Amino acid sequence: MSLGKLKRRVADPAPGLECEGVDRVRFIVPVAHELGGPAPEKALAGLARFIDGASPSLLSLYREVSGIRLCVAGRAIDEVVGIEIPPLAGLADQQEAFQAALESDESGDLEDAVVLGGAPGSGNYLVMPRTGGRRGRVLLFDHETGEAERFASDVTELLGVLAGDPVVVMRRIGSVARYGSMLGVPKRYLSDVR
Repeated sequence: MSLGKLKRRVADPAPGLECEGVDRVRFIVPVAHELGGPAPEKALAGLARFIDGASPSLLSLYREVSGIRLCVAGRAIDEVVGIEIPPLAGLADQQEAFQAALESDESGDLEDAVVLGGAPGSGNYLVMPRTGGRRGRVLLFDHETGEAERFASDVTELLGVLAGDPVVVMRRIGSVARYGSMLGVPKRYLSDVR
């Protein structure tokens, strides 16, 4: 698995978002992108047992990076994150939240799905079924409809999507991230706002 394109996105010199706030005022918000270090071997062994062969590329991802955060602004209590694939240590919390949001699963393949992340605060999740006809596929679970639609054919394609335009990805996954004191909605990604 190659994280090359995503690593190039993370290496943008001074990334930012052009946002539209109250009264259609446009402003620039500097952001950062973060990749975590490799997951510990013990945690990887646990993940391998949990996914039971559904996605070797997910294991490869966590061997290289444990956690991806794109379009991060602010600090601590007022931090805003546009897109997140949590570190392996944070997956259990994501799983719990997803199971609480999952009211019914007519297809039967979401109840044991692995939560891969999504847009923090939106209630929408990127998930990967471990069983059934959609096993190993990356789906976008919409909390409002309770339905899951195809987002990527697998984790490798997901990384390619995440390496694209972050604003497009945030819209696609239903991000509710609002930036700056004017609660700006991201309109355009800028790789260098200096």
